[in-house]
Amino acid sequence: MLRSLGEAKIYHFLTFALRLYLSKHRYSTLRMPRLMKTYPLIIAIVLLSACSTVKPSRHNNVDPHVNNIVWSVISFKGVALNESDFGSGLPRISFNMQDGKISGTDGCNSFVGVASYKDNNIKTGAIASTKMACTGKNIQTDFYEILASPNLSWQFDDHNNLKLMADGLEMMVLKERE
Repeated sequence: MLRSLGEAKIYHFLTFALRLYLSKHRYSTLRMPRLMKTYPLIIAIVLLSACSTVKPSRHNNVDPHVNNIVWSVISFKGVALNESDFGSGLPRISFNMQDGKISGTDGCNSFVGVASYKDNNIKTGAIASTKMACTGKNIQTDFYEILASPNLSWQFDDHNNLKLMADGLEMMVLKERE
């Protein structure tokens, strides 16, 4: 059963669209009852896909020392990175706290995703990236696994570099890009 006026409107719109489609493509209306049984499933999928497990951050969690700054990854899992090892330069990350987003490159492919920020904790949701063939050093798999870590946090070191920590262990050191 439909629970809200919004769901009823979606149901009626989908019914109208299906009837219009069937009439234009000469399908038998005898098939309609069978197709109509799938509408609740379609509506449920559409409504659930609109939900997200990661909600955008509220403006009070915006840190001006981190927000909307392009950060270059200078160390990855304790190993210093060299820009010449990557086809597109050093990996970069930008935290857009007010819109609940994260973006950058992994040294080859660009990525964008959703994230929530609370204090110095980061929780990422879905991240999409390009899939280009990459030459040089490849840290992609570990890079995205670290970003997806459930206990990801950040802190500044003595040189104003941003350290990304997973479960309290330093995973990446980022420097503000010049």
